[in-house]
Order: sequence, then structure tokens, then C-alpha cells
Amino acid sequence: MSVDDDQRGDGGDTATSTAVDAGHSLEILIVEDDESVADLIAFKFETQGYATRAFDNGADALAHLEDAEALPSAIVLDLVMPGLDGMAVLERIADSTRLSAIPVIVLTGRQDDDVVTRAFELGADDYVTKPFSPAALATRVTRFC
Repeated sequence: MSVDDDQRGDGGDTATSTAVDAGHSLEILIVEDDESVADLIAFKFETQGYATRAFDNGADALAHLEDAEALPSAIVLDLVMPGLDGMAVLERIADSTRLSAIPVIVLTGRQDDDVVTRAFELGADDYVTKPFSPAALATRVTRFC
């Protein structure tokens, strides 16, 4: 799947609705500034029947979460992004009663012990390092859905 620049829009937001079964759709929120990685993750989940929504920065993802009527089933979150990075997003999610119940799976190239520890302290439910297997990531994320 390739997301055209027009689809990503000014906020880096893409949305695809795919029903898991009749009348029910689970959404995975992808917060990843590398468009090819976001596309790969979205494709994997969409082929499994999940809806996806992608943002290329933390600020837009948080704004969406704060305004959303329905929350996603899980969030796949990169840590290294311009502007509001993944750690700041984790902090804001942890501080929000409404958002803190959403499972967050960190997907990053950062492998430093202090970064991994801090992510879990801030509420990350799982931590996957790049390079990654899309199938393994999907398996880990869907444990929470």
C-alpha cells in the first residue's frame, strides 16, 4: 500500500476503514514520521482487517486522540520524530485518564537501556526495535486488541 502525499494531507493523517467483521472495526493508530515504515505497518494491519490511521508527528496524533469520539484499539509509536517526540507523547498519554488505557507499542531504533526503561515507566505496553518484522509487530500489537 502506498499513501499518496494527498492522502497524508497537511497533518500527515491517513485513514482507512476496514471492518474486522460485519459492524465492527478495530483501529490501530500509527505515529511514525517515516512514510514508508508507516505504509508498511498500515498495509500489514489492513490485510488483517484492521482500520489504520497514521500521523507523522506526535502533536497531530495527540490532537486527534483528544478530539476523537472513539479511541483506537492500540497505538504504534515511534520515539524519534520532529517536534513532539514519542517520549513526550507517552507522557501525555500517561497523564490522561481517558487515554492511559490505550495500549502503546513503541517501535523505534533506540535500544539504549535507559530509553527502554523510561518508555516502560511512562506506560509503554511493549517495545519493538527497528529493523522489525511486520508480522511479529502485528502479533505483538494484536495481543492487546
